[in-house]
Amino acid sequence: SGCTAVIDGRNALGAVVCNLAMETALRLAKEHGVGVVAARNSNHFGAAGYWANQALSAGMIGLSFTNTAPFAAATGGCTRAVGASPSCCSAHARANK
Repeated sequence: SGCTAVIDGRNALGAVVCNLAMETALRLAKEHGVGVVAARNSNHFGAAGYWANQALSAGMIGLSFTNTAPFAAATGGCTRAVGASPSCCSAHARANK
C-alpha cells in the first residue's frame, strides 16, 4: 500500500521476480516520490548493479540488495556460516566545477 509493496516470487527465477519488483518500485516512486519493494520466495537475481541501474536510467536513485543462505565456512571454521549478500547503490554524480 502507498509507496511499498511485497512480491511473492513463488520460487521463480530471480531475474523475472526482480524485473517485476523494479517495475513496481519505479511506478511507486513516480507516484509517491519513493518506491520500496521487497521480494520473497525468489532465486538468484544476477548482478545487483543491473537492477539499481534501472532506477538510474529513469532519473532516480536505485538501491538493490539480496541475501543468501550460508554456503561457506568462515576462515578457520567447520560449519557453513557465510553467504553472499550483494548490495548496490546507483546515483547520478555532479560534475566538479
